[in-house]
Amino acid sequence: MDEEKTSTGYDVKMIAMITILIILVAGLSGYVLTRDDNGEEKEPIKIGVIVSMSGPASHMVRVKNGIELAVDDVNEKGGVNGRKIQLIIEDSESNNTVAVEAFRRIEEEHHPLLYLATQSSVCMELAPLAAEYSVPLIGLVASAEDLGNQNDWTFRFYVSAREEVTPIHKIIRDLNIDDLGVLYQDDEYGRSVLEEMERDYRPGGGNISNASFSPTTTDLRAGITALNDTEAIFLVGFANKYVPASEQMAELNYSGYRLMASGAVSDGYITQTHSQGSYLAAPIIYKEGFPYIEEVEKEYEKEFESAFTHQAANGFDCISLLDGLLDGEELTRDNIRSQLVRGYTHPGIFGDIDVPVGSHDILFPLYLTKVENSELIYL
Repeated sequence: MDEEKTSTGYDVKMIAMITILIILVAGLSGYVLTRDDNGEEKEPIKIGVIVSMSGPASHMVRVKNGIELAVDDVNEKGGVNGRKIQLIIEDSESNNTVAVEAFRRIEEEHHPLLYLATQSSVCMELAPLAAEYSVPLIGLVASAEDLGNQNDWTFRFYVSAREEVTPIHKIIRDLNIDDLGVLYQDDEYGRSVLEEMERDYRPGGGNISNASFSPTTTDLRAGITALNDTEAIFLVGFANKYVPASEQMAELNYSGYRLMASGAVSDGYITQTHSQGSYLAAPIIYKEGFPYIEEVEKEYEKEFESAFTHQAANGFDCISLLDGLLDGEELTRDNIRSQLVRGYTHPGIFGDIDVPVGSHDILFPLYLTKVENSELIYL
């Protein structure tokens, strides 16, 4: 039997197969090609994403997930100014050197419009490259206090070290803690939070001591032992430190108050037996009934089969921010930088965020909470 032909003589099956291949190739490349009024293909908006997906900060893969979810939403609605977003994703392996190599590779091969990166130490290492190549870099889940002050091209969308310690200072005052121990991760993040805690704690009187631990370890017993006589221990580290730390505090019979930085909100800390009664700094999104995340939370949990955390929310909200700022704007590196410093209010997942003119910090607040009956209670 002859193959079915169209009116122009072409093989119908062959046309179908070619069509499917075109769709598959476009899908595999991370974006769907759009066309302008003349039928010409529009170039995608390339964003370099350098995320700690392995190594000690591997929990930041959630940031990547949040970014991807938001990009899918934006692209389904037609993209930014009619151009789809294409993500160029690299794993920093929680390693500064690997991150620098990834940045240079992306720059050479793709020349993206901007970069997103995670982890304080990685972002601080990439900041000079952002200035060297005159390209915006936005740090996510990066709290090093001075990150936003590095140069004209480096920004931060998260909380700073000051935001980490502000709610903890409140409970220190409320509980009249005069002898505080800070158990901190020995990297840009941990040292920055320690410095902010010491700056505001010492002028008010009382004693503050500290002990450090490596970002690669979850055995914090030496530091806990060194601080065992303090009235309270404030723990600052990656998300995977808090559950073992609470168990080790119990094992070593630590009887003081336990104060935790925002990373403790994720990774199952709240439901642990030894976590009950501890105080945490936490963003507002975990508050029961908070209205801005319900739809995104359901979409995320369906897509990734894991809990929607503030790290994932940070990635998602960053794309939402860029989508709003760049609507109708010229899509150049210099103009993106201009839009980021023009002053605006971003109505996002974390609530309204006011960014003053000239600021390189897009900051959402943290609140004092307490773990009771495996729930997070906002105080």
